[in-house]
Amino acid sequence: MRITATSTGAGQHLFPGVGPVSAVDRYLSGTSYDVATDVSVTPFHLTLARHPGTATPPPPGSQWFRVAKASGNHPTLTWTVTSGSYRVVAMNADAAAPVTFAGGLNLTIPHLFAIGIGMLIGGIVLILIAIVLIVLGARARPRSESQPVPDLAAGR
Repeated sequence: MRITATSTGAGQHLFPGVGPVSAVDRYLSGTSYDVATDVSVTPFHLTLARHPGTATPPPPGSQWFRVAKASGNHPTLTWTVTSGSYRVVAMNADAAAPVTFAGGLNLTIPHLFAIGIGMLIGGIVLILIAIVLIVLGARARPRSESQPVPDLAAGR
């Protein structure tokens, strides 16, 4: 996973980071922050939920719990996703509000091309098996013309 951010505020140094959910929640406890609750891609729309608070957190660079972090005017954070529950946090490096930035998220899924080719081949094999079964099923029921057709008009 690669997260890029570009500060849209004058002179802001950004600090994107990734940390375990419980540690991030403790760090942000009592502070005011927004959480993305829904993202639509086409057209792009981000729905945020506001968590009110009055405390100011310590500067994010001083926190030990983050598993990945970056900082600067145009930081790029790269993280190999591991099992567990994590949160991505974007803050100003001095923890001041508001945080204004434009960001991007890139995900790389290992072996995705090979998985896609395998699924394509599997689908073709299933289609061929289905065709063979249909042909065999149609040939297994011969039409019998030797049986008389009942004459419904004669009452038989």
